[in-house]
Amino acid sequence: MKRKGIILKIQGDYAIGITDECEIVQILRQPGMCEGLKIYFDPPIKNYKVKKLVEQISIGIKH
Repeated sequence: MKRKGIILKIQGDYAIGITDECEIVQILRQPGMCEGLKIYFDPPIKNYKVKKLVEQISIGIKH
């Protein structure tokens, strides 16, 4: 089942995104992906928990 989301950050071969259900997910990077892009994707590689979300956001702010 395809899910809908937005790319928040590109990290090497992976992308961090947020879904319509406000879940933070890690997916494989595809050609043409960039931050802010609305995408449809297959089930994610990893779902982040709220604590991880706060860490990811703080890392993004520092850089």
